[in-house]
Amino acid sequence: MSGGKTRWARLAILGFGAGLFGCDQPTAHVSEPVTYAQHGIDFKHPKNWTVQAQALSPEITYLTVDTGGSATLIVTVQPAQDAPGLLAYANDISKGTALQTPSLIQKQSSNIVLDPSNKNRAMQSFSMNVLGVEVPHQVEYRLILSPQNKNQRVAFLMWQTAVDDASKTQQGASLVFDSFNFAQ
Repeated sequence: MSGGKTRWARLAILGFGAGLFGCDQPTAHVSEPVTYAQHGIDFKHPKNWTVQAQALSPEITYLTVDTGGSATLIVTVQPAQDAPGLLAYANDISKGTALQTPSLIQKQSSNIVLDPSNKNRAMQSFSMNVLGVEVPHQVEYRLILSPQNKNQRVAFLMWQTAVDDASKTQQGASLVFDSFNFAQ
């Protein structure tokens, strides 16, 4: 990976890893959406979620969406010509997270599978064994392309949650996925 790609991948891995060890997950307040509109993108998110952005370079922006618990939603926006494919992105994040996982926790992952009806969506499941307790997780990866123009960009979105918390965060993640746009 080039320097810029390596940097965003490390940040995504850290954000993903932080979500593995969270506390109680509050339910997403999707009935009161808030609009995030900066860095040439906009999307809606639950009122009780917050967005933190970091410009890694003039072309690359990295956002973490704090859900108030252990679920994690990460957005990376970059030029299309420098972007890996969705599976390459997902595999980089998954492999990097496995390397960052503390040795006293065992992680077993499934393969990342493309959605047969949507080539810009992939799913993965994994289980963490924390001191003998299995904690199943699910991950959804999305690739969103900007409209065709001379400065085409892509966004990678990654949502990770413990399976037990999915009912509290799925609607919030869907709100972000379904409302995501590139500003014209």
